[in-house]
Amino acid sequence: MRLEHKAFILVAVLSLVGAAFSQTTDEIQQKEEELRSIREKLVESRKKAKELESKESSILEKLDQLDVQLELSQELLRKLKQKEKRKITEISDVESKIEAVEKKLKARRTILGNRLRAIYKHGSVHPMELILTARSFPDMVTKTKYLMLIAEQDARLKGRIENDRQELVDYGAKLLRDLSELKNTRVENETELKNLDRDKEKREILLEDVRQKKKNQEDLAKELAKSEARLQSLIDELIRKRAEEARKRGRVVPPEEVTFPRRRGRLIWPVRGEVVSSFGTKKHPKYGTSTLNNGIDIKAPKGKRVLAVADGQVAYADRFLGYGQVVIIDHGGGYYSLYAHLSSILIDVGDSVRERDIIGEVGDSGSLEGSRLHFEIREQGRPADPAIWLK
Repeated sequence: MRLEHKAFILVAVLSLVGAAFSQTTDEIQQKEEELRSIREKLVESRKKAKELESKESSILEKLDQLDVQLELSQELLRKLKQKEKRKITEISDVESKIEAVEKKLKARRTILGNRLRAIYKHGSVHPMELILTARSFPDMVTKTKYLMLIAEQDARLKGRIENDRQELVDYGAKLLRDLSELKNTRVENETELKNLDRDKEKREILLEDVRQKKKNQEDLAKELAKSEARLQSLIDELIRKRAEEARKRGRVVPPEEVTFPRRRGRLIWPVRGEVVSSFGTKKHPKYGTSTLNNGIDIKAPKGKRVLAVADGQVAYADRFLGYGQVVIIDHGGGYYSLYAHLSSILIDVGDSVRERDIIGEVGDSGSLEGSRLHFEIREQGRPADPAIWLK
């Protein structure tokens, strides 16, 4: 193989190694940035929660703020667990490298020790001795060449031993840093677990207070009515924007091309579970307060996948006061499906979705009754009973 070709291969290999190292460093920096961002959001959320506690604020606002705290806290714990796992892997890797370097160092010290004993036993060779003992000029050149090679080899061996020592120092320092960081991560993880338990307890106390007091039930009914009105305004705005975009494109979809109405009674269920609240007005059995349910509530375990009931485009994917984390899908022709109280949203606004695509997970965000999915169908923006649409 020609020298130029070997050099090219070496450069290519070094470039790949450098790129891989740079990518790993970038990934670590990105993960640390994500952690920093979550911590900042959590601090801000807890500050806002304290402000709400110190002044008159709505039940839904307090609940929403606690939900935000819980979600951020759980996300921080997930990230800290990932970091802990990463650090354990890094520590194991460093320990393996230290062991490998120690083996190399031991082997090289053995070689150097043998070399020094040989020199001590036979003595070192003076350059003049080569000239005086050489049988001929070529013999002198050959002996000089070998002596220089031995000297170079000794120098390289000493250099490698020094490099090994420095490697051990560097790896040792990194190991100490990694162990310290692992300890700090575990301490932060334990602290956040306590914070999470405390926030969960606060949420339960708030809900229990709502259940036990008639005035709170009355206030809640009014707040829920306002929240429903805000949601209606949001959907009306989505319809208006959709119509405006159609006019700009110069094409309004004719009714016969809208397929969603033909799915009446044939839609898949967004999640399987028990329907614990049906469509229509509900009266509290104890206090007599009335609330309107514009959809159905399906009881299901937290984290269970939620599916799109039909093809469409994501029109909304965010928090909404009184509903927690919400996804709204536009199916065209003024038809929308809504999914609320999610624990996580797995799609973005503008995404095209197909029937049975996973759009989120069941949760209790904004829910007063635990883990469930609130599901609605909107026909020309107005609530329709999902029971007549689902198969």
